[in-house]
Amino acid sequence: MLIEEVPTRLARRVRNGELDAALISSVEAYRDDALEALPGIGVASRGAVWSIKLFHKLPLDRVRSVALDTSSYTSAALTRILLAERYGNTPEFVNLPPDLDRMLSTCDAALLIGDPGLRAEREGVPYLDLGEAWYEWQGLPFVYAVWAGRPGVFAEGLGDRLHAALERGLTRIDAIVEAEARQRDLDPDVCREYLRNIIRYRLGPEEEQGLRLFLKRAAAYGIIKPK
Repeated sequence: MLIEEVPTRLARRVRNGELDAALISSVEAYRDDALEALPGIGVASRGAVWSIKLFHKLPLDRVRSVALDTSSYTSAALTRILLAERYGNTPEFVNLPPDLDRMLSTCDAALLIGDPGLRAEREGVPYLDLGEAWYEWQGLPFVYAVWAGRPGVFAEGLGDRLHAALERGLTRIDAIVEAEARQRDLDPDVCREYLRNIIRYRLGPEEEQGLRLFLKRAAAYGIIKPK
């Protein structure tokens, strides 16, 4: 059985034993030793990601408050790290639903993730693409999510099935776009380019290196336990 939820809720359900495994935020997968990550596949980008945007009304070094869409803890953690290390800024973070107008009426900046991030544009309000910012800073891909589950579950055959499912899915991107884009209020051409050329699903040595570096920075900020 497959269940569609935002990554934060999926992680909770895996930890509670309701699900064997899920595609979850990389921060959640490596937060402690309770979960095991499946090597080789996930969600990554090499540069701009298009769907994770930090809109800001003030220059980023002067932003005093950031509204977070908490669908993904990884994107929230990356926002905190980038603001601190690239802009010397440690603003207040506020959790709000992914409504850009409301977020910007409450805070100086707003983080949108996923479909809301792909759709969102505001004339006169610039945004930082977090994948692009990470790549310019570190020169490595960024891994947003990985498959994680209870220890041992992937060795029982689920890991092989997920790798096979990825390969089948990559041959059906046009069908996926046809089925999903309109009902999600997304431009089909944008979705096709996003799924084909922006998102990377196979995690090779550079993706693993980028993930290790991010986890090290996250541990330095107390977001996860040091490895």
